[in-house]
Amino acid sequence: MKDKEKTKEQLINDLIKLYQRINKLETQEFEYKKTETTLRKSEKKIKQFEEKYRSLFENMPGAYFQADTEGNILIINSPGAKLLGYNSPKEIIGKNLAKDLYYIPEDRKKFLEELKKRKGSVKDYEATLKKRDGTPVIVSTSSHYYYDEKGNIAGVEGIFVDITERKEAEMAIIYEQSLLHALMDNISDTVYFKDKEKRFIRVNKVKAEHSEVTPEEMIGKTDFDFFPPEIAKQSSADDDLVIKSAKPIIDKVEKIIYSDKTEHWVSTTKVPWYNSEGKIIGTIGITRDITERKEAEEMIVYEQSLLHALMDNIPDFINFKDEKNRFVRVNKASGEDRGIKPEDFIGETDFDIFTEEAAKKCFADDDRVMKTGKPLINRIEKITYLNGMERWFSATKVPRYDEKGKIIGTIGITRDITQRKKMEEDLQKLAHFDNLTGSCNRGYGIALLDQQLKLAHRKKQKISLAYFDIDGFKDINDTFGHEEGDRVLKEVAKLFKSTLRKVDIICRIGGDEFLLIFPDSSLNDVPLIIERLNKNLEKLNQTLNKPYKIGFSIGISYYDPDHPQSIDELISIADENMYKEKNKKSKQSEDSIKD
Repeated sequence: MKDKEKTKEQLINDLIKLYQRINKLETQEFEYKKTETTLRKSEKKIKQFEEKYRSLFENMPGAYFQADTEGNILIINSPGAKLLGYNSPKEIIGKNLAKDLYYIPEDRKKFLEELKKRKGSVKDYEATLKKRDGTPVIVSTSSHYYYDEKGNIAGVEGIFVDITERKEAEMAIIYEQSLLHALMDNISDTVYFKDKEKRFIRVNKVKAEHSEVTPEEMIGKTDFDFFPPEIAKQSSADDDLVIKSAKPIIDKVEKIIYSDKTEHWVSTTKVPWYNSEGKIIGTIGITRDITERKEAEEMIVYEQSLLHALMDNIPDFINFKDEKNRFVRVNKASGEDRGIKPEDFIGETDFDIFTEEAAKKCFADDDRVMKTGKPLINRIEKITYLNGMERWFSATKVPRYDEKGKIIGTIGITRDITQRKKMEEDLQKLAHFDNLTGSCNRGYGIALLDQQLKLAHRKKQKISLAYFDIDGFKDINDTFGHEEGDRVLKEVAKLFKSTLRKVDIICRIGGDEFLLIFPDSSLNDVPLIIERLNKNLEKLNQTLNKPYKIGFSIGISYYDPDHPQSIDELISIADENMYKEKNKKSKQSEDSIKD
């Protein structure tokens, strides 16, 4: 009985244990299922996060990279590969940054030194990388070291973005500033910028020197601080007119007084100054000292109007060229006379404008200025355009520097002096030639004879001289008037020019006396020349059909290099022989009257 009860109790205990075990298993199963659910949710979240990360990695605006300590690319995203000209990251993985991806390999070493200097992290560091096709791309990178599980530097990772367009814009601004600085520092005229209150905003050195101050000392001041009231008032009125009308004042000639109390004539041009929105914010002025021109006008009265028109109405040409002598900027005046816009010059050279000979000369001048660093000041030269037009210019060329002081081209300031050169030639003609007949005057003729005698003596050649006197010229003047006498002189000069050789020299010695010089002529040549002159004279008298006949009395002399004689002796002999012939004609006339 006792054994049965014990067996039953044992069975109950075993059942309780089994039940407990079953509960425990059920609890474990529940926990397992709960953990399994949590894991599935975590995996889903991880997958979603991974998809977001990959999307961000592949579509971020910048390029992500990771490289080992040797600079070999381990990871790069699609934007990075595309930026460097590759189709996919696979094509760039394994390439070396310094060897394959830096435009200048040595720059990679500089970057690593900077990274080390900044304790393993750099921000907005600029570098120039190399695309697949070899072209440069400027980037800004923020990079840092990454480490392995032991804390050692494993390489560099970071992000870089393309800043090429930004850098080009910055360089364009620097370039424009260098042009302005070069012009302001080298132009001989005064240049200044004023705001709407007529206060100086910027001036060049020449402008400040005239007031015996520095450019900085003029900023914020007005003309009333530097000129007498009447001059300052007129300048202020001109500024107001330009600002209100939006029209420039071109080449206004006026007298001003500098701080040293000296008076100067200047030519002033003022134009409106616009901001980026097209609004007038002040004026820009360029003033040129033309005192010397005004003094020249006073000395040469009959040239006054021509010189005034030249200096006032022909503005200078200003151009900027690069190191290959290509135009990078010109002012309006440079092509105005030929209807060429400033932008049409850009990229062109002198060979596109002038003849080959003129262009070569311009190139040589530009190269010399850039090579020596020395300016070319007021070079006078004649230039021929491709259309055949020829002009005289006074040219000044100076070196053009970049912000580092390196010569990168030239600045040219050119003034058209064609009219002045023509006036000089006219003056020279007046000094050498007879105004009535166009023949050489006495002084120039004697000078040419002296040259011919020296040449003949050196080459052992002979020269013949013929002294002509117009017969009865006084009677023609007295009977028919001086105007008729002048016509006779002109007809005689024309006769000489049409009959003689080009090398022969025609000189009007006095009222009705001419000296003809025959270089390299023998004793036998002169009679033939005289015979031709007499025949043509006979035809001339028939053509003119005047109530008088034009006639000559002629005297000849010869220069023999073996027995040289002076100019005075040769002319005296010819003159004496001429009077012998004249007296002979007079005696023949008297004998004829007696008969």
